[in-house]
Amino acid sequence: MGYKETLLNPIKIGNRECKNRFFAQPMECVDSDEEGNPTDLTYQRYEKLYQGGFGLVDLEAITVTNESRARKTQLEIMPRSQIIRPFNDRDWKYGGSWERRAQWAYDLQERIAKAVNDKNFLIGSKMSMWEGHPGGFQAVLCRSAHSLKVHGGQGG
Repeated sequence: MGYKETLLNPIKIGNRECKNRFFAQPMECVDSDEEGNPTDLTYQRYEKLYQGGFGLVDLEAITVTNESRARKTQLEIMPRSQIIRPFNDRDWKYGGSWERRAQWAYDLQERIAKAVNDKNFLIGSKMSMWEGHPGGFQAVLCRSAHSLKVHGGQGG
């Protein structure tokens, strides 16, 4: 099989199938509103990417905190929050240990899956472990994050 046929053939990822092997790489298009929310332009861009025939579309860089934004109009997943930061030592569901702070990502993934309600919809995430302040993530936490299970929201 030649490269053209290979690119046009479906590919399985786990138990899901992409219609082809074309992948729209993440792009940071800096078109959020002042609070980090997607705008009509953001939605239109993703609609066009999906309509463009890609087998898989990866979301752009989305920050967790306003302070960690790379640009003024970068999307924020939880505006004005400090959920995964090491100094989130509050005694609540998403505070304290790395496992409790990371749990929000699994809970969010479950909410997305429930809202989309399509067993073939692929959901994934990538976290940058770079911290731009003293006391930020250490190598041991990066290894811990890497070893977290993909499904189920439990540390591995």
